[in-house]
Amino acid sequence: HGPEYESVVVVVARSNISRARNIAFEKAAGTDYIFFLDSDILVKPDTIRRLLAIFAADPEVGIASLPWDNRNSRKRAGLLYDAFAAPPGPHPAYKVGNGCNIVSMRAAAQVGGFNERLRVHEDGEYCYRLRRKGFKIVCDFSSEGTHLREIKVDARFYINLMKDSAETYRELIHRGSLLQVVKVMSSVAIVASLALLVLYPGVYSALSFATLVAFAFWLNSAAIALDDGIHVRLAYRPLVGLLLTAATMIISAFLFYDVIAKRRS
Repeated sequence: HGPEYESVVVVVARSNISRARNIAFEKAAGTDYIFFLDSDILVKPDTIRRLLAIFAADPEVGIASLPWDNRNSRKRAGLLYDAFAAPPGPHPAYKVGNGCNIVSMRAAAQVGGFNERLRVHEDGEYCYRLRRKGFKIVCDFSSEGTHLREIKVDARFYINLMKDSAETYRELIHRGSLLQVVKVMSSVAIVASLALLVLYPGVYSALSFATLVAFAFWLNSAAIALDDGIHVRLAYRPLVGLLLTAATMIISAFLFYDVIAKRRS
């Protein structure tokens, strides 16, 4: 496509996706925006114009994106897919993927590059830093891209997802994310209160266990507490809260296992 564009630069980086995106930032120095589009994603011809209009409407936007992985999301969610509702049009989000988005270089100058310690989920950690700096994240749900690569959803996929999520949690906790700290601590508190209930059964131990479980359900299903930009229908929130609470407990286990393994080594 060389003749179609002003300049095409191909840089091969033998590292990870975060380093590759940081090289793109370096090459885009001096510009107003950078458009990230992964090689296996197809979008509509008006995508850039549509996303730039979001920045024009609000200069505090740091990232503008659109959904591009709904097919794989449906596979991951399975029977629970209907629990998640996409709001109409451009809508504020907690986090968007980097497969297709435009980043303001003004925001990038304040936030810095992507975390090169993260092999995956670099998008969530970057969005967290953007929000901490006061920038907004917007997803345009009125359009959609197509992710050509189909993800195989099996037991190995979920195990790797939990391990990768633990790695991201560690980075977010290091950055001072109160939400991630509370999620991990609530998981620890549930296990501790359950042990207390088994060892010392009674009204107070049962009440403390029930209270902690209810709090964790809320923490993982309430819109104001979600860090994933998930819009959950009210009828499904208890079930989604239960599943995400269980996932957080597994992530916490991987997190503590990683800490212990590094101390032993």
